[in-house]
Amino acid sequence: MESVNLKFKTKYPQNMVAKTVKDAMERELRVSKIMTKGYKKKLKELESKYDKSSKEFDSEFEKGKLGDKQDYFEWYAYIQYHKDWEQRYKILQGAVSD
Repeated sequence: MESVNLKFKTKYPQNMVAKTVKDAMERELRVSKIMTKGYKKKLKELESKYDKSSKEFDSEFEKGKLGDKQDYFEWYAYIQYHKDWEQRYKILQGAVSD
């Protein structure tokens, strides 16, 4: 596991800055968990509606095998958003739990 050290220019004591940053990271962890779950729910709704997994859809969409339905563009965006929020969650989870 890689360790990251951050330096801040501040007039406040190091322990106060560390607690504030940790609190902010924990809050962001909660937000990223909520966002990940929200996009996962949207993906499940579209998977049910079109009877295919997001993985199958993504592959077909990338190859241009699907039409130009608004749902498809939203689905594709939701996949990207879900990946981004999930990655953020995992990064923060590792940073906050140490």
